[in-house]
Parts: sequence; C-alpha cells; structure tokens
Amino acid sequence: MLLPPYLLHERVRLIRLYSGMNQSEMARMLGMTQGWLSKLESGSSELTAEQLFLIRKHFQLSADAVMDGLIPYGDLSRKFGASIKLPRKYATDPNCRARVLYGFVQLLEEELGKKQVAEFFRSMRVKPEIMANPDFPINLNLVFEFIRFGMEKKVLGSDASWAKVAEHTLTPLALGLGFTRISSAANPADAFRRFCDLIGQFATDFEPRFSVASKNSVEIAVSYPQQLNRIRSVGSAGNVVALSSYTRAMLRTVGQIASDLKVDVSVLPFPDGGSKAVVAKAASSKAGRGREMLVYRAQWR
Repeated sequence: MLLPPYLLHERVRLIRLYSGMNQSEMARMLGMTQGWLSKLESGSSELTAEQLFLIRKHFQLSADAVMDGLIPYGDLSRKFGASIKLPRKYATDPNCRARVLYGFVQLLEEELGKKQVAEFFRSMRVKPEIMANPDFPINLNLVFEFIRFGMEKKVLGSDASWAKVAEHTLTPLALGLGFTRISSAANPADAFRRFCDLIGQFATDFEPRFSVASKNSVEIAVSYPQQLNRIRSVGSAGNVVALSSYTRAMLRTVGQIASDLKVDVSVLPFPDGGSKAVVAKAASSKAGRGREMLVYRAQWR
C-alpha cells in the first residue's frame, strides 16, 4: 500500500526512515544482522515479541501504536531530528500538507495499479513514504504533478473523478475530530463554516472567508497562493481551473456528509461574483491582496 494503514513490516521500515536510522543502525539496536532486518522490512520474516519490545522502548511507542498502525511519524521525525528529503522543487515555500494528495494517490492506484503509481513517485524522485505522515509539508508544485499525471492518463478531469478524489481525501478524517465536527453540524451552513475552520489540515497558505448568503446558501472566498501562477503544469489558467474543480468537489462532499439535502456548488469570479459580505471579508484580508481568488457558492434544497 502507498497509503496508510500499513502492514506491520512496512511500519518497521517507516519507523526507521522517520527516525533517520539506516539499516545497519536499526539491526544493531534490534540485535540482528542487516540482512535479517532487510527480510523483516520486506515481509519475508516476522517480528518477534522481543524485537517489538525493543522498538517500543527505543522509539517510545505504545504497543497499540505499533500494532494498530497509529504511529505519529511526524513526532518521530521531530524527536530524532530527522526528515525525509524532497527535491527542492516540491519543498520550497511549503503551503500544503501531504494529506491533500491522499485522494489523488488512491484514485490513481485504483485506476492504474500500485506499480505504475510507485514508478511515478520515482520519476519525481519523491519517496512514497512521505504519505505516512499526513502533515508532511509540501508545496503546490507536487499537487499539480499529480493533477497533470492524472489528466495525461485520462483518469482525472470529469466531475465524477474529482468527486472520487474529494471522497478519498476526506475519508481518512472519518475517524478523526475533523469529520466528527462536520458530520455533527446543526445544518449545512454550520458544516461549511466548520470545514473552513479545518482547512489548515490540508493547506497552510489558503485563507477561506465564509459568509452566509441566504437561508439556504453560503459563500466561501478562497485565495490561492501566488505560487499558483508560477507552476508550469497545465498553464496558469488551467491550474486555477484544476484547483477550483478540486475545491468544488471537496465542498460538495462536505455537503453530502452534513445533510441529506441536495447541495450544488458553483464558482463565481472575484470580485464581480459573490455577495458584498464575502467580497468585503476577502478583500480586507492579507491573503486576499495580489492573489488569485474565487468565490464558491453552496446552495441546498
């Protein structure tokens, strides 16, 4: 699997990578040869109870975390001062988190198979192991590599495909606080407001501005980083269209989670589209100046 949850032997390898240890160091810590550790990480040999105890003790992990796959890889990385390196193109000025890629990776894996998607990671010189940490910092260049690849392979482009990406992206939150907060909202408007509050789980440089437009509609102005226009993926205009398709699909999915009502999401130009309230909020924000911005109107009935 390229996405969590991982098998036990895959978790052992991820623990080693996120702590910055090489196979020789890890093998010495576990009292085994490097060759045996290699077999263990490939799944051709099994972890003993004693080795599990040593891993838990050295990395200060609970048995549940290791056995159930709830390993805080980001915490491991910070604790041991180690990190998985990304090519500079995808690491400079990070404004997203790896979780934003989950939907793309799962859809591509379903349509093309794990082998082809793994080869795509290698072609970018990006380690798939970054997906183990949903908060791993990335920038929009990497997001658009996946969009471009999906379009080239005829996997991405239709409303149905974007809906799948959104569903696969939001599903990992199903057991977390974010999903619970959205699904327990009092009404659709409250669900969209809560989603705007949670947007930082996906991106750090997007600032949505929320406003109630009527009793059955809300408007959300989203400012996109200036970096968007510098990405040579499908052209700056195409980049905006692709990202707006993704945002619309995410908002539609939020509407489905929150209500049995039919929810439609449309895109309005900024500042000509949208209510005065949301335009004023967006224009007054620091993020709203000198950036590409769109207004999304969600209506339900």
